[in-house]
Amino acid sequence: MLVYMYNNDKNFIGSRMAQIDPVQTKKQGKEIYLMPANATIVPPLASKDGFNIVWNGLSWEYQEKPKSQKPEPYVPTEEDLKRNRMGEIQARLNELSQDFVQASIGAIIVDLEDRKTEFKTLHNELRTLLEKEPRQYI
Repeated sequence: MLVYMYNNDKNFIGSRMAQIDPVQTKKQGKEIYLMPANATIVPPLASKDGFNIVWNGLSWEYQEKPKSQKPEPYVPTEEDLKRNRMGEIQARLNELSQDFVQASIGAIIVDLEDRKTEFKTLHNELRTLLEKEPRQYI
C-alpha cells in the first residue's frame, strides 16, 4: 500500500510503500499495514508552481509559497563611515607612535620627518572627526 508523507510543517515530501504488520496480518488473515507517522493514504494534489502541497488533517490543499525576501545590501551610514575612518586613523597613529618611541631610543628611521608630518595630519583629521579644534604644531 502506498502512503504519502509530509514533514512537521505538513508539507508533502513524497511517498513510500507501507510495511505489512506481520502480527495483525496473521491474526486477521488479511494484509494489515503499519501507518508511519506523518503519513496518509490520501493521494496529494498535483504539484503547482508557487505553491506547497499541505496536509490539513483531512485532505491536501495548496498553500502559496512564501516569497523569498533578499536582504537589503548593507549601505554604511555616514556615522559608520566616520567610525571606520576614525579606527583606521587610530591604528595608523599607533604604528607611527611606535616608530617615534623607537627613534627616541636611538633607532634610525630614514623618513622620520615624513612620518611626523603624516602623524600631525592624521591627528588633526581625527580631532576634526571628534569635533575638536585641530592643533597647531610648531
